[in-house]
Amino acid sequence: MSINVNNNTNAAVIIPATSKPVSSFTRFMSNAITEKAIVVSENSERQILSANGGQAELVNVGNSSKTLPRGIYHSIHGANDSPKMMDEVNQAALNKGYNVYTLAYDDLGETMPAVNAYIQELSEQLEKNPKIPLVISAHSKGARIAHVALGNIYKENPELLKGRQITENLVNGYMGGHEGANYLDYLPDMLIEGLDSIFSKYGHDNARMIINLSDMGSDSKFQKMLDAIELPSNVQTNYISNENDLIAPFENHANTPALKNATIFKTNSKHPDPNNLYPGHTADMKNENLIDSVLVPVIK
Repeated sequence: MSINVNNNTNAAVIIPATSKPVSSFTRFMSNAITEKAIVVSENSERQILSANGGQAELVNVGNSSKTLPRGIYHSIHGANDSPKMMDEVNQAALNKGYNVYTLAYDDLGETMPAVNAYIQELSEQLEKNPKIPLVISAHSKGARIAHVALGNIYKENPELLKGRQITENLVNGYMGGHEGANYLDYLPDMLIEGLDSIFSKYGHDNARMIINLSDMGSDSKFQKMLDAIELPSNVQTNYISNENDLIAPFENHANTPALKNATIFKTNSKHPDPNNLYPGHTADMKNENLIDSVLVPVIK
């Protein structure tokens, strides 16, 4: 099924809240009630990863004031970005009564370590909160992480997913992989060192992302695992594709084995910042109508 969700407007401003670190970062709120979702910047994400030995971690950015929260809400940002990308989604989920978490992970690194860490954290959370609804909204590379994590949990410990309503929103995700990434494993060391030197000169770490993009290849082992994922009927998969997205175009990623049972949503929004380098790829995380009607559902 294909549904159009457009009419984008600028989202409400998120006011950064203080506190909530891990180790050196501050301390995570476990039961604190908050009205403003904590904003996890790129620097904060790096602090969290450093304190956690580089391993991905779910960060609790807000808790519902309801005696019984509407559910658990997870957001996962994409590559070369930070949890701040998910600010509007996180705030909307908090406003609707969810306990909200965002995944801090090394988005320039290999995908599987982030998947494994997320599986561990998600499994523990599901075990402690039986039958509570779960919503995951994941963007770009994050969509690959979310789908594989859910699939592996279902394969290894299916009881954790049973008896609850689960929604995964995969926003402009690389669900079909990229053909060009298939050749990255064959780059000569001299070229890799040259790329690293060039990027480092300008204070960027993007060379590492390029080197680690091989698991995004359409013929990669990770892609084969993604294509083979099976999920139970109580998991609703939504795939959101933006017609202005030149990074993950609809024709390359929506018609893939991973999305065989998904509901497809098409949007045409553009990022509110005219200087944004990826106006179609990132716009839907700022699309108020999409956030309200699809990404943050009202589960009763």
